[in-house]
Amino acid sequence: MLSVNYSGEIVAAGSLDTYNIFVWSIKTGDLIVILNRHTGPVSCLAFSHINDILVNGFWDNTVKMG
Repeated sequence: MLSVNYSGEIVAAGSLDTYNIFVWSIKTGDLIVILNRHTGPVSCLAFSHINDILVNGFWDNTVKMG
């Protein structure tokens, strides 16, 4: 899974293997954060167009925002 924020400055990618979401700066190429709050693979993720909140769903039947 892959999502780019509305301004095109941040990219987030989800992993099926490690259950993590990796967030990078497109401008610098730096890894900003690794989100690892789940016990199942990432099934979907998207940035809100209004305030750049990252919404993500997982195979462990949870949805997280932030």
